[in-house]
Amino acid sequence: MKHKLNISKIISFFTCAALLTATNMNLISAFAEEINSTNGTVVYGDINNDGNIDSFDVVAIRQILNSGNKSEAYKVADLNGNNIVDAVDLYLLQSYVIGKIDSFPIEIIEINNSIDRTLALYDGEHYELAMTYEMAVAAEILKTPLNIYDYLSNNIKTEFYPNSRKGAIGTFELNGGNDVDCASLLIAMLNYFGINSRYVTGNITLSIDTAMNLTGAHDANSALNILKFWDNNATLSSDNSSITLAHTWFNSCYPHHRKVPNFRGFLLYLLKNVL
Repeated sequence: MKHKLNISKIISFFTCAALLTATNMNLISAFAEEINSTNGTVVYGDINNDGNIDSFDVVAIRQILNSGNKSEAYKVADLNGNNIVDAVDLYLLQSYVIGKIDSFPIEIIEINNSIDRTLALYDGEHYELAMTYEMAVAAEILKTPLNIYDYLSNNIKTEFYPNSRKGAIGTFELNGGNDVDCASLLIAMLNYFGINSRYVTGNITLSIDTAMNLTGAHDANSALNILKFWDNNATLSSDNSSITLAHTWFNSCYPHHRKVPNFRGFLLYLLKNVL
C-alpha cells in the first residue's frame, strides 16, 4: 500500500509539473503574441513580460527550448537576431542576468539598421568621399573645419591596414581607420563646406619614439612590423632611430588656420599643407 502511495505521489507530481509547464508555455506564448501585436515594441530578454530581465526569464527561455518551439513568435527571446530561439539566446540571456554583458546583439543590429544612410554628398564617382545625412548633421553641429578636425582627432582611432577599406562613411560609423580612410573622412567633411581638398601621398619618416607611441610596440622591430600593415615596404634606419614609410594625408586651402592634428598621438602631419 505504501508502495502504491509513493507511485501515486510521483504520478501526481509529474502531472502537476506537466500542467504547470503547459500553463507557463501558454502564458509565454500569450505574452509573445501581445508584444508582437503592439506597435512593434519589443523589450528583448523580458520573456515573461513582467518589466524585468532576470532569472525568471532564463527559466522561461529554457521552457521555450524544451518545448522545441523555435517559432518567430518568440521575438523577445531572439537575442542574436537569427530569427530562431536557440542555445545561443539562452547563453546571451544568462550572460546579461549575471552582468557579463549589458546589451544583446539584436539591439545593436536594430540600431545599425535604423541609421539613415541616404547620401547627402556624392559626386557619382568617388564613393570613398560620400557622406550620409547623419554625417552632414554632425558637420553642421560642429560648424567649422577646426571643430571638425578636433572632433575627428579625439574620436577616430588609428588602425593598421593597407589602402582604403572603409571610406569616409565606414570610418565615421566605426570610429576608426587607417591613414587613407581618415583622410577620406576629413576631405569629405571639408568638401561638404565647400573647402576644396585632395589626397597627398608621399614618404614620411617617424622617430622610433613616435612609431612606438603610435603602434603601442615596445621596440623598434615590433613597431616596424605593425607599420608594414600600412606599407609593406616600410624600412628601419640602420641605427634603429627612425622608420620610413609611405603615407597618405591631404592638401586643403583654408585661410587663417595652420594646425598639425594628432589622431590618437599620430603625428604624421595630416594637415601638413593646410594654408
